[in-house]
Amino acid sequence: MTSITREALRPLEGQLVYATGFMETWRESDGTVDACLRNLKVRPWDGDSPIENCQRVIRLDHVWLRVTTSAWIPQPKRLSSYEAMARVGWYRRRDGSVDLGLSTVPSLC
Repeated sequence: MTSITREALRPLEGQLVYATGFMETWRESDGTVDACLRNLKVRPWDGDSPIENCQRVIRLDHVWLRVTTSAWIPQPKRLSSYEAMARVGWYRRRDGSVDLGLSTVPSLC
């Protein structure tokens, strides 16, 4: 049986969120970047309201964020603060198990 380590994200599957955290590590491959963010705050977002009105906050130790290289910051820095608009969804780990993570969506600052 697969263990889901980010169970707190399950109610948000498929939804938009605003996430902030610190860059731990990243790896680039096949036109994408997978970034591990630590000390995350994830806020569900309806796509319309101001982000500061999103009161519900989910705190996570870490989460993997998939970024398309066209949207990637050219020189990521470890332990720098990052923020992203993302969608909660499933991803497959290297060992074949699955878990919930985030994928960036196009957005403007």
